[in-house]
Amino acid sequence: MRVGRKARSLISSYIEGTELDLDEINRLFRRILVAESAYEAAADLWEELGPPELDDDLRMSLYLQWAAFTDWVELKPEEEEEASLEMVRAAQEWLALDLADDAALDRYFDHWLHEVLGYARHETRST
Repeated sequence: MRVGRKARSLISSYIEGTELDLDEINRLFRRILVAESAYEAAADLWEELGPPELDDDLRMSLYLQWAAFTDWVELKPEEEEEASLEMVRAAQEWLALDLADDAALDRYFDHWLHEVLGYARHETRST
């Protein structure tokens, strides 16, 4: 390690602060990739996630993301194909993430929650 450089944590603050079973969550994400209905698989993921504790940033962020995805289909059934493609893309991106990298998780949630799904930005995380 170089002098003056901070050692990188092997666990992100998101992971450190959650009680989620990440193996189960990742299994549900993989199911979205192959399911006949991405919506049904996403609804199962959302059900597994909630309701979250307010101090669990990972669970809360995932819960909001997948609630919005399932709401998209329920409120605009004519857009189910588009929503399903986005669900698959979000699942692929999640499974490719380095879960030890807070910045990567921040970018993932910023993109999906705010840019794609339209949640207002609020500064609540201190990373």
